[in-house]
Amino acid sequence: MTVLDRKCKRAMNVPRWEQYMRKKRPAGVLAAVLIAVSATGLIAAPALAAPVTAAAPTIQWGACPPDIAAEPGAAALQCGTISVPLDYKRPSGPHINVAVSKLTATDKAKRRGVMLLNPGGPGGPGLDLPLVFGSLMPASVLQSYDLIGFDPRGLGHSNPLTCGLSAQQQQNLIPYPSPDGFAAQVASQRQVVQQCFDHSGAQLPYITTANTARDMDQIRMGLGEPKISYLGYSYGTYLGAVYRRFSRPTLTGSSWTARSGRK
Repeated sequence: MTVLDRKCKRAMNVPRWEQYMRKKRPAGVLAAVLIAVSATGLIAAPALAAPVTAAAPTIQWGACPPDIAAEPGAAALQCGTISVPLDYKRPSGPHINVAVSKLTATDKAKRRGVMLLNPGGPGGPGLDLPLVFGSLMPASVLQSYDLIGFDPRGLGHSNPLTCGLSAQQQQNLIPYPSPDGFAAQVASQRQVVQQCFDHSGAQLPYITTANTARDMDQIRMGLGEPKISYLGYSYGTYLGAVYRRFSRPTLTGSSWTARSGRK
């Protein structure tokens, strides 16, 4: 555990964080895609390869979306979008927009860089995460780092996908396993998968942890930073590990689980 990890762990209010996650966890959209598809084994993440783009990406900064702008403290938050390849094997092919946010370090003289944040999931949006962490982290961290949030591809304000699930189907995704038994859950998940492919099948093969990690490096470049620090929660720790696999020279620090404080 790094010094930064220890500072963040001491400052984190775990019950408050878990309340945030229960509120923000999407029901029946990309979360349904990831739960259902992984449960039935229909999609496997491709091997990682360093992204190739024709030119350095840029972030188009502007106003935050209304739902983010309405949150307490949002006046200090900047929002923008960055264009990334849908398929990194075809960098000149179709692109999608990934929504990014920034809470600027409070002391320019002490600024050390940026800290990219992810709430976990998979399926957790993170555009408002700098506001959440801004209220939980010690002043020494807020003075030193720009806090960077983003909605991962397929979520929130980043080209959101849908499975067209009914309210009842969304409720049936959790608990897991289902009290109705394994066979009933398999049948339900197969139906969810079919609906996901019917509604968003053309893009589903590109909504992967590997591509989200590649998007993170595009965000780093769009920010003009040679290196970033990263803080992830739950699944976000795995996302950070995947990012580090192909971008070790650009990642500093480590990710950790908020409950245990382990790397």
